[in-house]
Amino acid sequence: MKRLRTRILKIRKTALIALDQMDHSPLTAEQVIPELSDKSKELRTAALWVVSHHRDWSGPILSFLETRLRSPDSPGPEAEPVREALLAFCADAAVQKMAGDLLSEAAGGAKRELFLLDTMDRCELKEFPALWAERVGALLDHSAAAVRLRALNLIRALQITGLDDHLEKIASSAASPAELRTTALAVLVRRHPGLDDGAYQFLLRQLGRDHDAATRLAAAQVLGNSRRSDAQLITLANQHLQHADALILPRLLDSFSNSTSAETGKAMVSALLKSSVSIGEPDAKRLQEILQKYPEDIRSAARPLVAHLEELQKARIKRLRQLDSLLSAGGDIGRGRRIFFGEKVACYHCHTIGKQGGHVGPDLTGVGAIRSGHDILEAIVFPSASFVPGFEIYNVETKTDTYAGVRGEDTPAAITLVTRPQAEIRIPRKQVVSIKPSSISLMPEGLDESLTRSEFIDLLAFLQAQKSREIAQVRNPEAH
Repeated sequence: MKRLRTRILKIRKTALIALDQMDHSPLTAEQVIPELSDKSKELRTAALWVVSHHRDWSGPILSFLETRLRSPDSPGPEAEPVREALLAFCADAAVQKMAGDLLSEAAGGAKRELFLLDTMDRCELKEFPALWAERVGALLDHSAAAVRLRALNLIRALQITGLDDHLEKIASSAASPAELRTTALAVLVRRHPGLDDGAYQFLLRQLGRDHDAATRLAAAQVLGNSRRSDAQLITLANQHLQHADALILPRLLDSFSNSTSAETGKAMVSALLKSSVSIGEPDAKRLQEILQKYPEDIRSAARPLVAHLEELQKARIKRLRQLDSLLSAGGDIGRGRRIFFGEKVACYHCHTIGKQGGHVGPDLTGVGAIRSGHDILEAIVFPSASFVPGFEIYNVETKTDTYAGVRGEDTPAAITLVTRPQAEIRIPRKQVVSIKPSSISLMPEGLDESLTRSEFIDLLAFLQAQKSREIAQVRNPEAH
């Protein structure tokens, strides 16, 4: 037992495990639980392994967790040890009640609420506890905007049901922040694909170029996943489709996949013929699948459209060759950085450079050291041409829906897909019908067309300047 008090980490860890494995182990909760707060993650992991085999210690564990979570600076420096312990015992009913009760206490503040929501998201449970669902619903009504958004994304990721009243309250309120409203609608349309006119008009307004790229794309995705009346679709075609840029046009096309109306089909074809935006080969195939649902006269009228899209695509391939000269045009790296981390094309929502950015797409730290300038250019202009290993897109089909995304951290019970910035969906394996690789990137084609020539030159210069080879190889070990 003296070895548990030594300062030598490896001896303490070995003694902890060895003592636990002894018949009639002399270990007590009071001896092990303090190790859960140790600075060494290795020792904390060993302590967690031990306590997870002692469900009879749930009382002291509960006391440890509650004390830490109720401390004034919670979640402070000991956030990760507390999270690890919560995850180890989150199947325990008493721990679930404690976490739920803490989530309902406004005095805990947004920081603790976000910590608990993040932890609940990572708990591997067959069913999300009803108490937690009730508390998450209450947060949607009165918490800070950041907490409400995190709660919405939790509901979306874990497909939590029974909270539609709370979601509809956010979705229907003009006072709700736009990001919350769009996210609430994204959850609702998966179960109730119809949109009332107020929600429909709100989403159409979010498509305007005065909004940032992430806002426009999120709204277009909700519209694409919803079902609208033919009158709404005709309005979408006449007023928005022909003016849509390459970022949102492919997503808006999905809006027309559930109609068979000749009038709707005619409006869609007419708008696309007037558009100057090229769509990639995968999206062109998707359009042809959509057209198959319309009457023969509409399919006949669309034949010039197919030829029109083919010509646009040939022009883009030719343009790609012409754009090679931009790689050596002497762009400004500083301005390129502002474009990457700005809202016009919002590259940073999906990609990381250094310590900033998202994780939907590959980490671009050091991309200039491991990719040629031409490869970088092609990845922007034709993102579906190839995928970085580990960031392939998969289509997961269930009995009621199909989801597309990058594979996240799967569990024995669920498939995880990253579907867009700050959005994951967890699909119970028992619901999965098939998992197939997709040829369509989550990154939209034509981002180059959303930038001026000088902006694009600056962005290329910035990406080519990312030369931290060592960091790049650690983060993208299969890239070469």
